[in-house]
Amino acid sequence: MFSFKGCTTTGCTRIAVTGSDHCLKHAQSPDELRDAVIRSLEHHEIVGSVSMTHALIRDHNMSGSRMYASNMASNVYVDCDFSESFVQLSFFDFSKFIRCRFTDITLKYCVFAGSEFTSCDFSGSDILHCNFLGINAVDCSFDDSDLYFSNFTNASLSSVTFRDCNLTKSYFVGSERSEVNFKYSNYEEAVFTRT
Repeated sequence: MFSFKGCTTTGCTRIAVTGSDHCLKHAQSPDELRDAVIRSLEHHEIVGSVSMTHALIRDHNMSGSRMYASNMASNVYVDCDFSESFVQLSFFDFSKFIRCRFTDITLKYCVFAGSEFTSCDFSGSDILHCNFLGINAVDCSFDDSDLYFSNFTNASLSSVTFRDCNLTKSYFVGSERSEVNFKYSNYEEAVFTRT
């Protein structure tokens, strides 16, 4: 699991980036530090126990990457490609994803709680036991995906499609749904209300 070692700058409460004693805000070379983490993902290295938060990550192709037990929370991802990647037990909570591709990705036990998704594509993916609690998603597609036991409780979903998905034991309790399409999905196997 990633380190919870805090930034050594007095008064800072952020977690230090892997390989540094500081968070990105207080690092001497924040761009180099951020780019080193991204490079490992772009070169399809197996990345595990990495921590990097509060970063802007723009126009990077991380498709086919492998990530385990990492903390990538509170980042902003713009025009990034994660397609055909494998990500397990990693944290992306309170992040923003704008025009990102997650097609044919395998996500297991990942946390995206409190995140925002705008024009993102998760089509054809295996998204198992993932936490999407309280997300705000606009103009996104989860079509042809397996969402077994994923949780969208209290999510705000607008113009989001879940066509031809496995929704077995997925939770949508308390979610706000506008122009959401579940066509050809087994929505009767999902949970929409507390009993």
